[in-house]
Amino acid sequence: MNYGQLKTTVASWINRSDLTSDIATIIEMAEATIRTDVRVAAMESLVTGSLVDGSAALPDRFLESRRLLVDSKLHDYVTPDQYQEELEVSSTLRHYTSFAGSIHVIGGGTNSYSLLCYRWFDVLASDSDTNWLLTNYPNVYVYQALKQAAVFVKDVNAAQGYEALYQQAKNAVNGIDKAASNPGAMTIRSRSVA
Repeated sequence: MNYGQLKTTVASWINRSDLTSDIATIIEMAEATIRTDVRVAAMESLVTGSLVDGSAALPDRFLESRRLLVDSKLHDYVTPDQYQEELEVSSTLRHYTSFAGSIHVIGGGTNSYSLLCYRWFDVLASDSDTNWLLTNYPNVYVYQALKQAAVFVKDVNAAQGYEALYQQAKNAVNGIDKAASNPGAMTIRSRSVA
C-alpha cells in the first residue's frame, strides 16, 4: 500500500464526504501515535561520526537510542538531570544523555561514536510514498487513522472500537518482529557420563 491508497482506504471506511479535506491531517495524527508505539527492526539505524566537545547532533527522524559506543566503549544512558549532576562533580562514568537535538557524552571529547537507534520512516508526502510498516502492516495505519477520524467527529464508540483493533494490530507487529529477532529458546545440553 502507498500513501495515496491509504488516503483512499481511509476515505472509503469513513464514508463521509465532509471529511475528504481532513484525511491527510487525520493520517498525520495517526502517524504521530504510531511513532510512539511501534518499534521494529526495520526502524533501527546505525549512525557513526565524531563527537565535537562531547556532543553530536541526533539523526533526523530520531526516536530513541538503543546503544552508544564511544571510542569502542559502551556508554549507559542517564536522564539530562543525572547528566548535569555528574558534570558538576566531574564524573568519569561512561554515561550519555540526549536533549536539544543532540547526544551529550561525559568525557566524550572528540572521540568517534557509534549510535544504534530507532528512527521513524521517511515522511509520507506524495501519493506514491510508502514505508516498511505501510507496505507490510497497513492495518496499523488504517485502524489508527479511523480512530483519529472517529475522535474528530466525536464518535466515542467508534473510536473505542478502532482503538481496540489498532492495539491488536500494533501488538502483533511488535510481537512478530520481536519473535523474529529472537527465533527460539536456547537449548542447553548436558553430557552424561557413562
